[in-house]
Amino acid sequence: MRQAVALLLVWLLALPLAAKAPADNVRRQVLSVARDSAVEVRFTDKTKRTGRLGAVQEDGFELQTESAGKIETLKIQYDQVKSVRAMDQPPIGRSIGRVVLITGVVVGVIVGILVVVGLAANAATS
Repeated sequence: MRQAVALLLVWLLALPLAAKAPADNVRRQVLSVARDSAVEVRFTDKTKRTGRLGAVQEDGFELQTESAGKIETLKIQYDQVKSVRAMDQPPIGRSIGRVVLITGVVVGVIVGILVVVGLAANAATS
């Protein structure tokens, strides 16, 4: 019985630490971006906003967005955010797509050259 109670207490103590981990990850993402940089913020409710990173505090940060020609400053809590990405960092999917495209073009050019050389050699022997 004591072991079950001890296990329950340890689990209850660890619960707030587990809930805090995503907010710490978001805080690290925000701190890795320079102030006034263009950022994309993805919220936990699956919405996203773009703007410029403002002041960073212990419990959240400011996002400066433009709306109807006016600059708005939104105060955002870390626990509302899923991720923060600097806009100058391309998403990984775009990079992979470029590599595949370039590889395809290079392979196509090599195959084309081999076909032309093969046809020229075949015509010369005939």
